[in-house]
Amino acid sequence: MSKITVTTIAGLTSGGDANTVKIESGDAFNVVSGATTLGGDLTVDTTTLKVDSSNNRVGIGTASPSYTLHSSTSTGSDYAGFFHNGAGSGNGTALVAKGGANNSGAGTFIVQDYGGNEDFKVDGLGRVTKPNNPAFSVRSTGGNNGNTWEAGQDIKFQVVDTDIGSNYATGTGRFTAPVAGFYTFSYIGFGYTAGRVPAGATCSVQLRKNGSTITTGSYSEVSSSTGYPQSSFTFSLALAVNDYVTIRAQANGQYADSSGLYTALSGYLVG
Repeated sequence: MSKITVTTIAGLTSGGDANTVKIESGDAFNVVSGATTLGGDLTVDTTTLKVDSSNNRVGIGTASPSYTLHSSTSTGSDYAGFFHNGAGSGNGTALVAKGGANNSGAGTFIVQDYGGNEDFKVDGLGRVTKPNNPAFSVRSTGGNNGNTWEAGQDIKFQVVDTDIGSNYATGTGRFTAPVAGFYTFSYIGFGYTAGRVPAGATCSVQLRKNGSTITTGSYSEVSSSTGYPQSSFTFSLALAVNDYVTIRAQANGQYADSSGLYTALSGYLVG
């Protein structure tokens, strides 16, 4: 291979290719070693990559970068930061730091799934939202014995007010953990003792994991002269994927009626 040693290559001074040095189509420009220095803008395939030397900005997906690093999606939304859209039809994620309206105000950090759906966001005021975080809230409108759940029966809550991720099953009364993590559960209900046992008797409920009682702080026993003592608790525990949680009525049972106002359970993934 022959070599030509030069210090400057200059394009034609007139005509359609004035001030232009071209590499013919099909040929490659290869710098074997050493540094390559550009004194002006750099454009790769129009908008694939743009270096704006006048404003010291780099654009990805845009020929007119508005920020130091400006990445623009295929939908035309402008982002300042790093954007990764995944590959193929897999589960790629997108991490973006998005400026405020008209590029003013504090920015927002967003995590998106492959389809562009928002999974996690921290806005400019520091508020965190997790739209897909597992959470549920359910109520009971009746028991296995009319309006009571008898001692030893798992309470099956029939009314589902919230169930993000569809992890609560009304048929079994089970909440099944979709991901491993630390979960918090809260229960409130009325014990059923009126006309059945002496006033002042106790009632209790159990929080159960995979069919076994979680004993420490998992149940409440409240005495009452009215015959309807209140049972309630809030308890947190670690669950593995597919671990399930149930509530079991204990001493003297729990009360529920068609209003769904007396017996309720809620829970959510803390992290």
